[in-house]
Amino acid sequence: GEHRAQLRGHGEAVMSLEARADSLFSGSWDTTIREWSLQHMHCLRVIQHANSKPVARMVCCKDTLVVSSGTMGATQIHAVHHHGPTPVSASALPPDMVCHAASSAVGIGPGPGADSSSGIFRPSARFYTGHKDGYIRVWETETWRCVAALPAHKDCVTALAAWGAWLVSGSVDSTVRLWDLSSANLTGVDEEGGFAGMGCSALCVKVIAVQSEVASLVVGDGQIVIGCKDRSIRVIGPSC
Repeated sequence: GEHRAQLRGHGEAVMSLEARADSLFSGSWDTTIREWSLQHMHCLRVIQHANSKPVARMVCCKDTLVVSSGTMGATQIHAVHHHGPTPVSASALPPDMVCHAASSAVGIGPGPGADSSSGIFRPSARFYTGHKDGYIRVWETETWRCVAALPAHKDCVTALAAWGAWLVSGSVDSTVRLWDLSSANLTGVDEEGGFAGMGCSALCVKVIAVQSEVASLVVGDGQIVIGCKDRSIRVIGPSC
């Protein structure tokens, strides 16, 4: 396609990109986040990341931008509005966050005009974080309060992807796990590995052994694509 522009300004490698409305956010190893106008192709502002740490990952979740240094222990949450991002909290999320994913449909409730026995997914933004201790934590994005914690893997959780009613997690323990977020609400961690709280619940419905540490993953069209430490890419079909 047509090469429209080349945006310059970062002093080191650009590690993460997030688009929102007519803005583009870029995070770099130079410890800064830059907001760019996609209409005029110029830099609108520069934001310094917490404790001058490199920016490894970013994700937009509703009206917030979550910025992480991965395993280097610095996480910030910025409110995103027409005046530009402003810090909300530098300590709301734990510093050992390794990976994250956002979802906007994780609760169930009666649909319009339906009786109380029928259910549809209610949009209710949740943010998921993976940690070195093998836990996945669930955050409510209005207050950034942790509402659930799951002992998901035997080693560091390195990759997460939210897709509709499912959460997929990958780990250094060489497994990928599928979590059902649409099951009935629970209160805390149960004996079978499910977890829940505040309108969010999950149950592990599948464990996939991949014979390599999982470095990254993406979910779409009924498939899970896994990037592995052994330099292979594995594609898992819907019949897994």
